[in-house]
Amino acid sequence: MYETPRDTGPQLKRFLAVLAVHRGQLEQQLADLEATLAEVRTHERDARRLLATGEDPVPAPRGRSSGRRDPEGPGANGHAAGGPRIRG
Repeated sequence: MYETPRDTGPQLKRFLAVLAVHRGQLEQQLADLEATLAEVRTHERDARRLLATGEDPVPAPRGRSSGRRDPEGPGANGHAAGGPRIRG
């Protein structure tokens, strides 16, 4: 009653090629997710260890209240006193 179209074989081959591309993309995404999850597990483990031991993960430098650098302060952009020297 119905005949199989003659182009079924080439269509299936193209379909398999498309599936292979999608599979490759998904496998790469899976690998990326697994790597990210491994990093998350490491951070979780480290955070739990720090909580259990009471360690300070980043001690503040001496003479300053925080470990953050003032972006406008001395040494910013590689220049002393927060900006370039102007020679006249």
